[in-house]
Amino acid sequence: MRARRVDTADSAVTYVLYGYAVESTLPLSHLSAVSGVSADVRFEMTDQPPAPARWKTSQPVYESPFRDGDEQSRLRLYRDGDTDVLQFPGVADFYVCGNMIHCVAAPGTPPELLELRLLGVVLSLWCERRGIPVLHGCSINVNGRALLFLADRGTGKSALAAAWLKSGYAMLSDDVIPIETRHGVAVANPSFPHLRLEPDACDYFLGHEVQLPLVNAGFSKRLLAANEAEFVRFEHRSLPIGAIYVCERRGSAQTSVAAADVESLPAHQGLFSLLRHSYLSTMIEHANEQHGRMQLLASVLDRTPVLRLVYDSGFDNLDCVVGAVLRDQREPPRDGDGVD
Repeated sequence: MRARRVDTADSAVTYVLYGYAVESTLPLSHLSAVSGVSADVRFEMTDQPPAPARWKTSQPVYESPFRDGDEQSRLRLYRDGDTDVLQFPGVADFYVCGNMIHCVAAPGTPPELLELRLLGVVLSLWCERRGIPVLHGCSINVNGRALLFLADRGTGKSALAAAWLKSGYAMLSDDVIPIETRHGVAVANPSFPHLRLEPDACDYFLGHEVQLPLVNAGFSKRLLAANEAEFVRFEHRSLPIGAIYVCERRGSAQTSVAAADVESLPAHQGLFSLLRHSYLSTMIEHANEQHGRMQLLASVLDRTPVLRLVYDSGFDNLDCVVGAVLRDQREPPRDGDGVD
């Protein structure tokens, strides 16, 4: 991936992300700029913190258990008055306050890594602070409704999204799913127009001859943008949520016939699943934000079925999973799901 230069001059461009207009002085790859739209939040690269960094002498509200080579936590959350500070040691400090996000990057940090942090943790925290829960999974447009598939990290949700795309459907999100209620309807907002696939998934869906760029140096996943494969289509609209599926893989099929089962979940298990599969679940819990989120998620549950989707592992079995969900939704298989 060719390195991009970070320009801290005010040459901001506006993009639509997570259902909101994001004005950014950092160019964002694979996203189209929009004009004539008032920004909901501004992301700005700066050389200095926006205010005195009192947080550096305080204890973090949250510290990620994941460590780097120097045994430092890869992420810490601090609170400094009305400002949330996300510290990625050796990478950047992000200051989130109201409708502003400032970034002070460590020298030499590649723009691709700053974009990766912005599109993941940083904007997810901004959404959460606005009362917009963010779930971890993928979402697909099936006949004008968003079907959400929640899964633990590393369990193949992006491969499942690719299987839906290969079947002719469009994707709202891979990895990050902001949800909210509008006029009494639970909706899912789109995220960014690309998939992040492990190398074996790239080989299966694209063939061995296709070489995709790494998401970032040090990551195993590859970046598949919407313009890099004919079958990858992105849904730019927010859509009403038709159903939420909590995915569980059984391991390899024990017979020659792949299987996928859809089961109902009691309301309390559904709420627990939404909390567990929140994108920032542990951080939000440590930040004492869980109570308000539970009320918001409970209101989504009042309007949306949450089901368990249990299926056999293996790329060859994913078509069976798609078919099981379509039968559950009483939708006939189709080769294409029109997107405006």
